Amino acid sequence: MSDMERTIRTLVDDLTPTGRPPDFGRLAMAWWFIGLLVIGGVMALVQPFRPSFVAQLVASPRFAFETLLGLVVCAGMARAAFASGIPDVRSQWQRARVALLLLAVWLGLFGFALLAPVLAPSMAGKRPFCHLEVVVYAAPLTIVGLLLMRRMLPLNPASTGAWLGFAAGLVPAFLMQLACLHDPWHIITLHLLPAVGAVAVGALLGYWMLRK
Repeated sequence: MSDMERTIRTLVDDLTPTGRPPDFGRLAMAWWFIGLLVIGGVMALVQPFRPSFVAQLVASPRFAFETLLGLVVCAGMARAAFASGIPDVRSQWQRARVALLLLAVWLGLFGFALLAPVLAPSMAGKRPFCHLEVVVYAAPLTIVGLLLMRRMLPLNPASTGAWLGFAAGLVPAFLMQLACLHDPWHIITLHLLPAVGAVAVGALLGYWMLRK
């Protein structure tokens, strides 16, 4: 046996077997669904949801579609964020392209609603600190997600944290569609923009928590 073969054999013998990586899709869906329930419960304790939102879902097909699409977008972005914990030859943007496309459609609905409102203008359900609530609720959900992702192999901690922070921010932003007043400009500026702000929080937390 040559020196090269002996070296290779030694390196192989020194390797420690590891288990399979967790199923990031199932983990993402569990994180998203439990986060949705917990944050929704906390929001309801802080202030009741808009009293008319159930009747509005029944009476307005556009509002029902907007809400259903929002659920799908949140789930898709959660899956995309957790996918960043598994190394892949594709870029994160490529892996998240379907979720990003659905997100663009969802945002487009709110832009169209500026010209043709989905619901009649009303102050019902207005939450005075809804923009702060989005960021506050997103932070602990991001931390839980990062703790779960420590079982994976994220190659870029800050980027992974940013994706996770955005996915976490979308959860309370979506719930605000049912809890707070429904006005397209209010939604864009005070629900969705704070979710974008959660990206920075997630990047900092990811850099701190995921460095090996």
